[in-house]
Amino acid sequence: MWCAGPVDNNLWLAHLDLGQILGKQGEVEDAYHHAYRAHQLHTEVPDVHLTFYNACVNESDYASALAELDEFVKLYPNSDAAKRMLAIRDDLSREVATETRR
Repeated sequence: MWCAGPVDNNLWLAHLDLGQILGKQGEVEDAYHHAYRAHQLHTEVPDVHLTFYNACVNESDYASALAELDEFVKLYPNSDAAKRMLAIRDDLSREVATETRR
């Protein structure tokens, strides 16, 4: 991917945007890196949680995805996204249990 220059490591919004864009482009590892950094810097925005959750799923890090899903639902219980996430929680939880047994 072409980049005009390095991203300031403390600009959470830049990391969030890169995590979303790279995820859509299939650049899973780079997307995870940026989504993780955005999550470290700024957790007060729902999109940060959703982007990090998606990056975890795309990296097949289902344990982290499940933890992020639970955190999101706790923080934003009445959101439409939380309702959709709760609908898939059991499947994700089973995947984590299967992963643990491997």
